[in-house]
Amino acid sequence: MKYRRLPKTDLNLSEIGFGVWTLVSNSVVRIDERDASDLLLRAYDREINFFDTEDIYGRGYGEELLGNVFRKKRHEVIIATKGGYDFHNTIPWIEQPKLTQCFDPGFIKLACEQSLKRLKTDYIDIYQLHNPELTVLEKEDILEILELLVKEGKIRYYAFALSSDMSQIPYEERELSLGNIRSLQIDYSILNQEASRYLFPIAKREGIGLISREPHASGILTDMIVTPYQLFDSDQFIHTHEDLGGKYINNPEILRFLGEDSGRSLSQSAIKFCLAEPSIISVLPNITNTENLNDYILSSDSDDLLDSELLRIKKLWQSGFEVIGSEYY
Repeated sequence: MKYRRLPKTDLNLSEIGFGVWTLVSNSVVRIDERDASDLLLRAYDREINFFDTEDIYGRGYGEELLGNVFRKKRHEVIIATKGGYDFHNTIPWIEQPKLTQCFDPGFIKLACEQSLKRLKTDYIDIYQLHNPELTVLEKEDILEILELLVKEGKIRYYAFALSSDMSQIPYEERELSLGNIRSLQIDYSILNQEASRYLFPIAKREGIGLISREPHASGILTDMIVTPYQLFDSDQFIHTHEDLGGKYINNPEILRFLGEDSGRSLSQSAIKFCLAEPSIISVLPNITNTENLNDYILSSDSDDLLDSELLRIKKLWQSGFEVIGSEYY
């Protein structure tokens, strides 16, 4: 496993991280707690040291799971969690058409303190505000409460986990108070390169590390058999990958060149594509079993993508994966 330093911190993150939502979310097959714990420990034994979760995952279960597994190894792992969704209210879960967000300073402090209890720790390495709107990023009192949590020792660093929509905003046109944020978590993959337009320049200019999730575009860019029906039944997929994903599924040979001489699997090539961007510190593939854990971990030491391969991928994305010709095979 290779590691990358998160800029302006003392944290060295494993290039492959573990997003705990795949173990506890209802949008994925729910995994038995014993199996989930074993998988996390296997990841740790394979030198993954970066684990990402959120308070809303399983209504706290994701944090509790991490807390139970790594309680005696706390100083050996880097834990990131998120806050910003209010599941502490009394409205029955099934009656909430959309989860309520709250970024009031008092709520952020409360949510962070509750996360500490569930994680069974006295500090959080990276505390992220989850899916904040642009108006939230423009509020100075948000940064003030995060700085207070740092001063109190409850969090070491703070960050933002952005929705896909936020990757398509020309940030240079807005006055943003980024304060001392140390990372941005983004959607980024061969099929979704929007972040490269606006967020990569910000990361480079401000010295901010990027955490990349969904490198496999909801499972499309793996060797799993995935049908359009399975994907289009997912709101997340419809929101981020529908057009290009459908085109790729109908013409999967278009990326065959990535594995012809490299010995990489498609899933490993998808991860290496993300890691080709120096601003990306760690990638969070969807890990649900030992087989894909082992496959994804091998990405770190596999051959880097060639400049010619990266250029072909960029051209394919810019063309909307409409280009069909011998030069792409």
